[in-house]
Amino acid sequence: QKADPDEMPNLYIAIAREYLQDDPSKSLAYADTAINLSSLQAQSKEFIKALEIKVRAWAELQILDSAIILLNEAEIILGGSNDVKSLALILNTLGTVYMVNGDFSKSIKTHQRELEMQQEMSDSSGIAMAMYSIAKTYDMWEKLDSALLHYNKALKIPEQYLRTETLGNIQNRLGNIFLSWGDYKKALDQYFISLQIYESINDSIGMSKAYNNIGVIYHDWGNHEESLIYYMKSFEVDSLLGDVSGQGQTLNNIAILYDDMGNKQKAIATYMRSLRLAEDSRDYYQMAVSSSNIGGVYIEEGKYDLAENYLDNTVKYYVLANSTVGIAETDILYGDLYHGKGEYDKAIRYFNRGLAFALENKLTWSIINAYYGLSVTYESKEDYKSAIKYTNLYHHLSDSIFNQNTSRQLATQASAFEIQKIDQEMEIQKLRLSEQNMKISRQQNIVISLSV
Repeated sequence: QKADPDEMPNLYIAIAREYLQDDPSKSLAYADTAINLSSLQAQSKEFIKALEIKVRAWAELQILDSAIILLNEAEIILGGSNDVKSLALILNTLGTVYMVNGDFSKSIKTHQRELEMQQEMSDSSGIAMAMYSIAKTYDMWEKLDSALLHYNKALKIPEQYLRTETLGNIQNRLGNIFLSWGDYKKALDQYFISLQIYESINDSIGMSKAYNNIGVIYHDWGNHEESLIYYMKSFEVDSLLGDVSGQGQTLNNIAILYDDMGNKQKAIATYMRSLRLAEDSRDYYQMAVSSSNIGGVYIEEGKYDLAENYLDNTVKYYVLANSTVGIAETDILYGDLYHGKGEYDKAIRYFNRGLAFALENKLTWSIINAYYGLSVTYESKEDYKSAIKYTNLYHHLSDSIFNQNTSRQLATQASAFEIQKIDQEMEIQKLRLSEQNMKISRQQNIVISLSV
């Protein structure tokens, strides 16, 4: 009651920030008061701070539409003033909310307007922030070429204008892009660079992300011992931080290790733990990943009804997470499912749908999995000409990946095709699986959790 009136907005902002995680409804109420006081006193900096907390509180409460309305109103208010810097900050927050809400096109347009304002002010820090926001939105939109371009543009800005944490995040996200393209060496280099940056500022959250992603590379190279070391480092940090979502991601990856080692029951139990943690943290993407992997194990065990139930849930979760890539990858798993059930035409439709999206977005391992699935399904249909076609495509792509990653231990599954002439009038060759001829390897169609 004795506080200086000019300091009252800051007092309410501080209280709102304290309640943000534990009681977002209370945080919202205090932020509202701070907004009203700062508006009356024409305190634009305090207004922006209070507004940002209110938006974050709405995000915690999953009320993003209201956040967008408020931010648009604030843009109109600030647009009539000369406070360009505050308006740019509003646009940054608005663009981020659009991204979280899955409206990527609006997010890009908003961040581009923000970038133009920062360039007009010659604000190097602001330019770096806007460029990073554009790159991150393209990344979340799964337009990886555009994301790579803008991340590299952000890195060309002198380091003193980039927050060290942001610099680490860019290197980590670049690693994820290279990994999705099958370039393991580049991905690992980026992850180790990000780890060094995070360690330099003692950023535990960043270190956990880097540990997990380095574990993913070693895992994919077949070095299970080294992989488990990094996964456990990540899990320990997340446990100390109380990061339930992070723990769920790492448990998912540890479950994959058990699966790779043939311990299906332990894998299922660990996937279930991961799924429960994802549900607790409302992490729809991780819920999808864990459900997808559980479904994959049940397909391998021939428990197709259970598998189909988990794959149906996977699609629902990917829709909620706005992940078109995830939905496309699940199509390939549906192909595996229907091949196992002997419904070959249905399997081919799903493989082709997943393949089309994977080719468009250069998702290397999804392409490989789709080629393999089409190969064995056409063989089962006794369409040997098509089987040869997809086997050759499979080998060409998987061999090129192997050559890029010579240290990787590819698990191979022996199989071959014996070509026979069925009839002189037939223009195709007959192909039959055999264990004495050509070897065919396949990347297991499971989803590893990357930290972003």
